[in-house]
Amino acid sequence: MKKQIPNILSVTRIPLALSLFFVRDIIWLFILIYFICITTDILDGFLSRHFHWESDFGAKVDGTADLIFIFTAMICAILMIKDRPQFNISEILPLKIIIAIAATIFYKFVNAVFGKIKFKKWCFIHNFGGKFVGGIAFCTIPLCLWLDRVPGFMIPLILIGTVLGLVDETLTLILSKDFEPDTLFFFLANKEKKEKHT
Repeated sequence: MKKQIPNILSVTRIPLALSLFFVRDIIWLFILIYFICITTDILDGFLSRHFHWESDFGAKVDGTADLIFIFTAMICAILMIKDRPQFNISEILPLKIIIAIAATIFYKFVNAVFGKIKFKKWCFIHNFGGKFVGGIAFCTIPLCLWLDRVPGFMIPLILIGTVLGLVDETLTLILSKDFEPDTLFFFLANKEKKEKHT
């Protein structure tokens, strides 16, 4: 039963994320649920790695919950920005940023297809770049709501982290002999598995 705790946390994040749609007008409740979602995301990964409770099912549930949370948060952010005249949507999401987001999604899809061909399964890696970008992105919405503006340093950090994370993900898929979704850096591919067998 204990091995299912990370999966329970991941599954719980899905209804919590969807509930953000309905509480976005109540700022304190929105931020509270938002940080609960982040906490479940941190805990499920930590517990599964620390106690060796990893599983293919857990990785898929975690990835699905992350996608739902991220897209829900993005949509809520856009809706909340529209209601706040001090935010200029064209400054936050200029054409270059929209193109970068589209390119990132396409790149992730290409990596997933490459993983499907090589490892016979859809591959989504939880590497350092993804965690870095996720951490910055997750902090952006509550920070913007608190400051009533978008900090200028956020977008460059997200873009740089995204590029590094995607390159690292590609190298990990190329170098790995077996698919390890929780490989933080490409140079650790296969290393941790070897250490377990020694």
